[in-house]
Amino acid sequence: MVNTTLAAYQQVGNLETIYFCRQSQGRGVSEGLLAALLVRDCLAVARSESNDDEGDARQRILTATRALIAEGGVDAATTRAIASEAAVQAPTIYRLFGDKQGLLDAAAHETLAAYVAEKSRRARHRDPLQDFRDGWDQHIAFGLAHPEVFRLLADSRSAATEAGHEVLRERIRNIARAGRLGVSEERALGLVIAMGTGTVLRLLAAGDPRDEDLATAARESVLAAITTAEAVAPADSAVTAAAITLRASLDQVALSEGERALLGEWLERIASAPQERTSERRRRRPA
Repeated sequence: MVNTTLAAYQQVGNLETIYFCRQSQGRGVSEGLLAALLVRDCLAVARSESNDDEGDARQRILTATRALIAEGGVDAATTRAIASEAAVQAPTIYRLFGDKQGLLDAAAHETLAAYVAEKSRRARHRDPLQDFRDGWDQHIAFGLAHPEVFRLLADSRSAATEAGHEVLRERIRNIARAGRLGVSEERALGLVIAMGTGTVLRLLAAGDPRDEDLATAARESVLAAITTAEAVAPADSAVTAAAITLRASLDQVALSEGERALLGEWLERIASAPQERTSERRRRRPA
């Protein structure tokens, strides 16, 4: 019977009493006492949750988690500390977020969502290349200001990361509309994300996040890789640039959704063709 009560207790009880129950097994502690402890904590959880709107409790937990991570890193964001800071019972955390990692991911993505929302409201520079540089610098600054959050986000996907990618995609599309994008939008997006993430992680690992030269060099390197020079390009590059520019402006063309999708696919193939030919030449090059 003690085992049965303990199994039920682990769903709602606090850590101290669970430990007491475990130590009490086989020592003659009455089932009635353990059941009474279980009822006590069940009522405490019920009172706590009845007084709180679930959304409010969730937000308090996220706010507490973000504050603890900012102050002492992920290790400081223990379940006990979060529950105390948010004024909730530990089971409420698990009920709302599933497990500790689920909570950490949610807190990281909320931090990112706030940053993306602010970033999307900022005025854009009229020069798309300078606008890209400004966005890059903001991204690096965010990563260095929130190292623990950035590490959590590096290998994850969510609505917040997708929103951030959309802001970046729009910057890249503006470069394409100006006729300056030298690769497809998808290739540019992949290169920028990879280079930006790697730059922040390298700066954090090096222990000197103030090494602005590295971030600037990486920014200019990726810009050189995805954009064209102002000089007149060869005919093959001109066709590619035209395809990239037109694809970036498809939302301004009076076409049906099906027509826009089909034309977009053709233009994407044209834009990607030089990259495919370069890869093929490299494969055929003798060792």
